[in-house]
Amino acid sequence: MIRHGHPGWPTWQWPSPDAPKTALEPESVITKIAFLDLQDQAPGIERLRQWALRAAAPRLGAVAVDVGCGTGTVLAELSRLVGPAGASVGVEPDPVLRELALSRHAGVPLTILAGTADRLPVADDSVDVLYCERVLQHVPDVEAAVAEFARVLRPGGIAVVIDTDYHTLRFSPLDEADERLVARRIVPEIASNPGIAAQLPRYLRQAGLTVDPEVGASALTFVGAQVLEWPGTLAVIRRAGSTGAITETDAERIVTAVTAAARDGSAFLSAGMFAFLARKCTDPGAPELTVASRHPGRGSTAPTPPPPAGDSP
Repeated sequence: MIRHGHPGWPTWQWPSPDAPKTALEPESVITKIAFLDLQDQAPGIERLRQWALRAAAPRLGAVAVDVGCGTGTVLAELSRLVGPAGASVGVEPDPVLRELALSRHAGVPLTILAGTADRLPVADDSVDVLYCERVLQHVPDVEAAVAEFARVLRPGGIAVVIDTDYHTLRFSPLDEADERLVARRIVPEIASNPGIAAQLPRYLRQAGLTVDPEVGASALTFVGAQVLEWPGTLAVIRRAGSTGAITETDAERIVTAVTAAARDGSAFLSAGMFAFLARKCTDPGAPELTVASRHPGRGSTAPTPPPPAGDSP
């Protein structure tokens, strides 16, 4: 359970709603780091990550790439799974996050490269396992990004793509009208593709990948005071009122209702998350990907790490 004051949580303060716009942008460094650190501890996210990694089953000696590796939490786990004979490569556009990830995981054999999901600095047909978590909700050109996943995967390689479907958002004590207001007007302020999870099978298949029929599912959930402990809950709502995404009257009504429910323990906030597995297969006659076919046979030779088109910082 997430609690205020958890020893692993960073010490920080969400910027005031009256702060300059840049201080409240989702891209701001302090916001990114705080959100990533808190999400790392959310039970719903951890459960889905573990399910996905078990299902993908990276073998010793494999080449694993984490697209949008952030602070490096999953990248370090991929490094452990592939072992010293393998390669764990992160791709991250933010130089501060790249530096932070390298600092936090000093001594862990991993590489972090500058790059974006739609322009991966990785060679064709060189990756055994590609991992991408809650990145595509922010990517302007999802089709280009998924095409890049297909390009860098070697035949038989597997992509693990996890994302949120904010169309599943539930927010009590709000009535249906205010829930729709949050989902349609406020969520797009922080995620440009709020319903991307439901579209992932289509994008993956269009890129030529075979999608596993088994899908992992979980939810990011908060109950009672946890709703306010998630950084920025009220600030984002107020910000939407000040930018015109919703009216200031609507913003204050929602803030008042959420604050009262959080204090009396009745508030509830959730959004569904889904994990998809997709494999690259060049044989048109090959069978669809199944649970059993995910696990490569023993005795495979260790792959050569992908030659990147760039340097780690």
